[in-house]
Amino acid sequence: ARDEQLSSARDFTWTRDSVAPAAVGLSAPANRLHYSAETTLTIAGDCEPGASVEISGELSASGPCTDGSYNFQVTRETDGIFDFSLKQSDAAGNASEASTLRWMRDTSTPPAPTIAQPSVNPYYSNGSALTISGTCISGYPVTLSGADSQTTSCTAFTYSFTVNKVADGTYAFTLKQRSLSGLDSPAASLSWVRDTSAPMAPLVSANPHLSEIIALEPGEPVRALARRLAALHPTRGLDLHGSLR
Repeated sequence: ARDEQLSSARDFTWTRDSVAPAAVGLSAPANRLHYSAETTLTIAGDCEPGASVEISGELSASGPCTDGSYNFQVTRETDGIFDFSLKQSDAAGNASEASTLRWMRDTSTPPAPTIAQPSVNPYYSNGSALTISGTCISGYPVTLSGADSQTTSCTAFTYSFTVNKVADGTYAFTLKQRSLSGLDSPAASLSWVRDTSAPMAPLVSANPHLSEIIALEPGEPVRALARRLAALHPTRGLDLHGSLR
């Protein structure tokens, strides 16, 4: 009768686990220092199945590791620096080391890069190479487009491009810099007039009273030249044949 009063046996398993899980992985965003102008940031990565993932810092939330992955959504409407820390805890309560992430939200448009060389616009020369350089924001990529296409990184607040042309002509260029958030600046423009043709020989008057040597500009009418010569001798006058009276 005593044996009949005993309860039925039950199995009990104790799993002792004092090993902390590995730190969670971060696959989104791709970089631990992330720049963007978006209002929403997705933070996702891999974790230990069955663990609980917790995010802290600018967002406090937790969720289960499902199929070996986790996902959090963060929304911010103001520019700023937002720091996050992620940990996972297994069923035994062991917590992993923290994985950290910084989000730099920047919606400001960068200024146009400046053009220091050449110092005039449009720029005239007879050379086959032109150096375009100026100032920019360090770390930002600077892009040259138009008559030539190049990209360089702004280093120590400067950039430089070299353009080669063998034919005479007018070459137009634009320059922009892009912020780390992916926003383009307004364009800076430059025009290069490459001219290797020699000018016309100067006209020399045979009149002994006219000692000035004046060149007829390309396409300049004779009447216009006559007016320029007359301006040198307003009291004497000049006929349309270029002779002083």
